[in-house]
Amino acid sequence: MLSQDELERERYLDRVKAQRDAASLLQAAHFARAEGQEEGQLIGHIQLCQRMLKQPVASKEELLKQSTDELTRLAEELEGQLLLKTNGAG
Repeated sequence: MLSQDELERERYLDRVKAQRDAASLLQAAHFARAEGQEEGQLIGHIQLCQRMLKQPVASKEELLKQSTDELTRLAEELEGQLLLKTNGAG
């Protein structure tokens, strides 16, 4: 049979574990939301650049299949094309 102290210790440890689990879930949700916002901004930027360059505009679904790094590279490539077009026209 557990003594009262051992029972209280187990309850305390369970509460601490539950608090840590909740904090971990909250942190993971915050990270996922921030990453989703970054991807959304990159996708909007890519689509805008494609429109300005009069290129076919990739769908959101198509772009979401790519990693954040790939989206960043594509956005930078499109920005470079826009700069060349702007400087060449001026």
